Amino acid sequence: MNQLELALKAVEVINGYRSNKIIMDFVTSEAREKVAEEIRAEMNGGTTAKAVELLEMRYQNIADRVQSYVNAGLLGVYMHSLSVRNPKTQKI
Repeated sequence: MNQLELALKAVEVINGYRSNKIIMDFVTSEAREKVAEEIRAEMNGGTTAKAVELLEMRYQNIADRVQSYVNAGLLGVYMHSLSVRNPKTQKI
């Protein structure tokens, strides 16, 4: 399998994760928490993942930040699935 075929297969698998409610709930909640942490650091104040969920509806830049973390999280899930399939690369 060449690199293009591998990349297309990875995209297919990652897009399949998007239809898995459990994976998406986890990754989205982690993404919102990460954005909340960033906002807390920038503003020297508090916000929550729930507040970020509401901010996403009004501010495109917040929605984009969350989506960026969701994409990174899905890639992380994919990378972890590769290590589970190949126990030699899995570290304990």
